[in-house]
This record gives sequence, C-alpha cells and structure tokens, in this order.
Amino acid sequence: MSEQTQAVMWYAVKKYLDGELNDDRWQYTVDENEANTFFHGYQVIDGEVLKDVKFGFYVSDYVVVCYSDFQMYVPENAKSKVAEYIIRANYHDLYGAFDMIYDDGCIRYKILLSVNDLLNDSFAEANLSKARIVSMMAWQKHIENLFRLINGKTGNKSVAQLIEGC
Repeated sequence: MSEQTQAVMWYAVKKYLDGELNDDRWQYTVDENEANTFFHGYQVIDGEVLKDVKFGFYVSDYVVVCYSDFQMYVPENAKSKVAEYIIRANYHDLYGAFDMIYDDGCIRYKILLSVNDLLNDSFAEANLSKARIVSMMAWQKHIENLFRLINGKTGNKSVAQLIEGC
C-alpha cells in the first residue's frame, strides 16, 4: 500500500465525518443499522480500481474504527498459524491491531479513533496522520511474515521466532 493511497484513504475518513465525501475518485457502499454506519471503499483512478488496498470504517457516537487491508486471504491450511501470528503481533502493538475474518481469511489492520478528536480540524489532521503512519508501519513490519505463513515458506521457524525477527 503506497503512502499516497494511505493518505487519501485517511483523508476520506475525515471528509465522510464532515459530510463532504462526494468525490468521484472513490466508490463505496454504506450499510446503516441502529448503532453504526459502515463504509467500505476503494480508490478509482482514471476509471480503474486500485486493487492493492481497501479500507472501511464503523462510525458510532463516540468512536471511529478504521481499517485497511491488502486483499490478503489466508487459505484454510494456514489459518491457525496466521491467527497465532496475529495474536502475538497484537500483543506488542500499542495503537492498533490486526484481525482475520476466519470465514474467508481476510486480514485487516484496525485503529480506534475518538470521534471528538476528528471533529476538531486542528486535532483531526494530527490524529489521522498518526493513524495512517501507524497502519502503514504495521503492514510494513509484518507483511513479509504474513506472506511466508500464507504460502508455507517459513522454513523451520516457528511463529514465535517470526515475531522475534520483527
């Protein structure tokens, strides 16, 4: 995921909260229920959908849960090892967390932000920038090991050894 794509992604979160997300570079779906609004989108440039990243967020009265993913899907035979890896990686992460939807194996990285911190423009830019950088660094730190686990290319290293290597 490029830094530019991440920057635009987090910018879209702020625009959505301000009610100003009406940019034709984004395609998205919105599902509403009693508590949350779910937004799932992907960037479109010159009519072509960028396949490398999707993002979404849940908005409630108090928090915004933002996530990004690389469209990585874990096959059935690797799910238990990837789940262990994610648990170990999250133990050391102070700001966000990886998760895996066990049904389809989709891996995402989530960050929790306060709605109050995003409504004030002076705080929103700093908070979204921090969230963007943390998300990007988490993917950079762990993506190689996740690919190794998904493709069964860990050699004789255990999941604990892979985490230590990060």
